Amino acid sequence: MRRSIFALLLAHVFVYGQSLSSRWEELTAEDFAAAIKQANGTCILPFGIIEKHGPSGPLGTDLINIRYTVTKAVQQEYALVFPEYYFGQIFEAQHQPGTIAYSSKLQMELLQETVSEMARNGCSKIIVANGHGGNNALLQYFVMTQLESPRDYLVYSYNGLGAGTGPDLPDAAKPSKPAKPPGSGPAGGTVEPIVVKAATSSMIPASSLGS
Repeated sequence: MRRSIFALLLAHVFVYGQSLSSRWEELTAEDFAAAIKQANGTCILPFGIIEKHGPSGPLGTDLINIRYTVTKAVQQEYALVFPEYYFGQIFEAQHQPGTIAYSSKLQMELLQETVSEMARNGCSKIIVANGHGGNNALLQYFVMTQLESPRDYLVYSYNGLGAGTGPDLPDAAKPSKPAKPPGSGPAGGTVEPIVVKAATSSMIPASSLGS
């Protein structure tokens, strides 16, 4: 009898642990504390941008794609995923409709405040997963600034989909046919809309995907 009760308790704990959402914003305060423990303090900040992406790509393409990639990753190894973050570098496209370009001062301050708040909430290992090529240099500098003073947490920078299409592209998002020119490159070409289509229910014209 005792063995049966113990087995039931173990099953309950296992199911409860498996049911914890990896999305920061979906957790209750009580569940958040449990999630931080389950993640061993590992948290991921998916870093995108809001900008024009070719003739058919959504403005949030980089944001959607990197969060999709991170969501697939934490299905294999649990970690907490921070909500949508798009306060990056995009001055080169600020003249395009819909682009959101924050000042360089605000970009650095907001990123520092964000990782500091993540750390205050228990994140001891923070991975900034970047989905926008224009953020690469910004993140390189930001990570170096973490050495300016002692901290009780670590910040890692990972360049994801925005920097290329190789092994980081989820299998579910790989095109069934080779991408065709024109515009078949990663930025605003055929690859990024394909990932968006896999990540969301957005209707992207098939003619824009090289089919």
